[in-house]
Amino acid sequence: MSPRNPQAAPKFWSTVKKLVDSRPNFILVTYGAAGQDRRGARAVTEILARHVPTPPLAHLTCVGTSIEEITQIVTDYLDSGVRDET
Repeated sequence: MSPRNPQAAPKFWSTVKKLVDSRPNFILVTYGAAGQDRRGARAVTEILARHVPTPPLAHLTCVGTSIEEITQIVTDYLDSGVRDET
């Protein structure tokens, strides 16, 4: 399990541990402008949802995205285990 770049996994998990240890309400995962890395952000969000106690919050960029695309993105997040914790 790692972010987009497997070589970045140790630093990624070290950062996640520091975040979790600070006891935030959530961990925000975002992607580049215009959704350039939507798949990678979803994969990281899914990893966090399955493996850390702090819920991930998926930041969605909707500018220039159709309702159908947004619906599919939200469905993909739900299918990967991301839930609203409120």
